[in-house]
Amino acid sequence: MTVNEFTLILLIFFLIYLLFKKKNQSKNLASLINRSSNDNSDKKFVLDQLDDQLIVLDKFNLIVYVNNSAINRFGNNLLNKNISSVIRNSNLINSIDLTFNKKITQNVKVEIEYPNYQLYQVYCIPGPTYFYPDPNSVVLFFKDLTEIIKSQKYRTDFVANVSHELRTPLMSIKGSLETILDSAKDDPKAQKEFMKIILDQTERMEALINDLLFLSKIELEEHIRPTAIVNINEIFNQVEANFDLPLKQKNIKLINKLFIPTVVIGDYQKLYTLFSNLIDNSIKYSNQNSQIELKSEIGSNKLIENNFMISVKDQGIGISKNDLPRVTERFYRATVNKSKNVTGTGLGLSLMKHIVTQHNGDYEIISELNKGTEVKIFIPTAL
Repeated sequence: MTVNEFTLILLIFFLIYLLFKKKNQSKNLASLINRSSNDNSDKKFVLDQLDDQLIVLDKFNLIVYVNNSAINRFGNNLLNKNISSVIRNSNLINSIDLTFNKKITQNVKVEIEYPNYQLYQVYCIPGPTYFYPDPNSVVLFFKDLTEIIKSQKYRTDFVANVSHELRTPLMSIKGSLETILDSAKDDPKAQKEFMKIILDQTERMEALINDLLFLSKIELEEHIRPTAIVNINEIFNQVEANFDLPLKQKNIKLINKLFIPTVVIGDYQKLYTLFSNLIDNSIKYSNQNSQIELKSEIGSNKLIENNFMISVKDQGIGISKNDLPRVTERFYRATVNKSKNVTGTGLGLSLMKHIVTQHNGDYEIISELNKGTEVKIFIPTAL
């Protein structure tokens, strides 16, 4: 073998080696690219499962990434937009600037009014992060505080309302007892009148406590669906008998248009409480010599396919448009109702809402001032 032949063979082997090495490098590169792509896909999948909104900004405050929650809250086509054009809040922009400059996580409360009010705690996190590797970036993480704040306010209002509702009858009882022990101590007739006041106010407190205990029980059991078969006609027969005297005192005619049989899946005692409260409200807020109409229909509403609709319609003082959205809140009393000085615990429609929810039902309140109120209850049929 000549030197030239040997050199040629070495050259061929060297070329084969280079080709083999290049092929392996290409495979490794492809593997790295695929792994990186998979990692990014995994990250995106994880971030899109978050209920919280996440937005990534570049050094120019332009949006370079958003997760699904952010798209749902702030709209589509967010990429490459300046954050200040999406969320107009000077405190947020200042916090973003501080994060870029100091490379320290900032947090700020941000209120967003449109399309509905929400309060966020926004964390501004400097890059690089797990979410985005660029060191010249800031991740905005939005934690919704709206329901937490509502819950805190709800508890505070609840304690205040209960205290107020109990204070009023207690003050009346205290005043009556002081009068009996002082100026009326030698007046049996006056004592009897004040004892009647004490009895009435004691019954008022008892009713409030019973309603609160019942409401608490319903809330605890709200997720448990009733399974019994209940005849609504039997409930209304009992309700009508119990309210016979108040109806006669105001000369109110109760017109029963319930067809037979009106049978639903439910809890008898809770449905009795629901319709008893509705009839009680109708009597209290109706004028003398009027009527209350009960009727039922089979059909469907926006939430329930097959249901019975049971309605209680009166010719009473009605509810204003401003008050209507709030009448199912605990202790809420419509403005016009306060002026009528109607007694009650203020929990009737709140109880109604929770009972209907437990029965997997729905309700609708239709009312107009000085023209009356109709409450429609939709409950799944037992058929």
